[in-house]
Amino acid sequence: MFRKPKTYDDSITAAIYATLRNRKMGFNNWVKESKINRTTLNVYKHHGLELGEIEKEQGRRGKFFLTAKGQSELRRITDLQKIKKQRRHYFGKIDSMNELIPPSELWSLEANVKLLELPLPMPVEVGMYGSEELYPLFEWAEYQLSVHNGVGDKKLRPEFLKGSKSLIEPLLWTHIWERLTYILRWHGRYRLKLTNEAPPPLTVENVLGFDLSFRVDYEGKNLLKQSKLEEPYKIGKRLVGSVLLRLAYAQEGGSEYSTSDVIHLFVQSGLLERKDAQRIIRVLPRSRITRSGGGSHGGIVSLSSTEERRSTWAHRTEVILPIALRYLAEGGIVQVPKGSSPELLAKECLARPHITRLKSD
Repeated sequence: MFRKPKTYDDSITAAIYATLRNRKMGFNNWVKESKINRTTLNVYKHHGLELGEIEKEQGRRGKFFLTAKGQSELRRITDLQKIKKQRRHYFGKIDSMNELIPPSELWSLEANVKLLELPLPMPVEVGMYGSEELYPLFEWAEYQLSVHNGVGDKKLRPEFLKGSKSLIEPLLWTHIWERLTYILRWHGRYRLKLTNEAPPPLTVENVLGFDLSFRVDYEGKNLLKQSKLEEPYKIGKRLVGSVLLRLAYAQEGGSEYSTSDVIHLFVQSGLLERKDAQRIIRVLPRSRITRSGGGSHGGIVSLSSTEERRSTWAHRTEVILPIALRYLAEGGIVQVPKGSSPELLAKECLARPHITRLKSD
């Protein structure tokens, strides 16, 4: 009977697993190739078998091999080892709350929205790692920021990391939209009596309450717990404002939910004011979900094709955009100059020269 250690060393696990990468091996050869002593390898072998990261062929002479789960664990460990080897480290927080969108940049909203480059509803911790070969580039970027942009030492590294926003925003918002549409589909299926399980409400916690890492750590649940009294209100405004930005320029919906469902559920959650919802609903295509035709999932049937034609994309954007900007302003993201308003900013944005629309998928 082997004795389990209290902890398992990642470096030893990596050495043992790397030996089995893309090949099968008997125990004796495994010991020889990995250069790990027999007792230690036996302990880690049993641990890997328990976790499903290692499997053994049938029979007494069956060979060991790494499962897909084991390959993933090996990749995780080696990724962390690579990070530790990098000599240049930059850490900072990207927070849309501290990066107000100036009116001069609102003209590009449509293109940004279609690329899912939406304001981040909550802060994201970012780390950047690089080898010594990149040191001159990092040093030059710091020099440019400090000398030409007047950025002080305390804000230097967060400012340096802002360039990763265009990568982070679409990645994070892809998962936010998936959470959002998952809840909407659930409501649609429940309404059509395709499921008996009651769906959760469309709240900030249910949409943003998840953790995600892609070399960027987003801890939504902890951030919501640690938020100050006024922050949940602002976070909710940012979430709704960003969703409305999307609806101002893009169609959302499917076989189990329509665009208007998003609005109704935000009202039920208290995140969207009823008067704003009424204005938005008037310019949305009047459609509903029906179970007739299209199989068990049904389909979307237009209630008034004439009204739908009248509700052009231009009119829809004119109505929704100022509401979206107002919510983003209340959430501390969009900057509204003195003497101006979200409505005036929206008019200025729409009056800019025509922006080439991205082709829809």
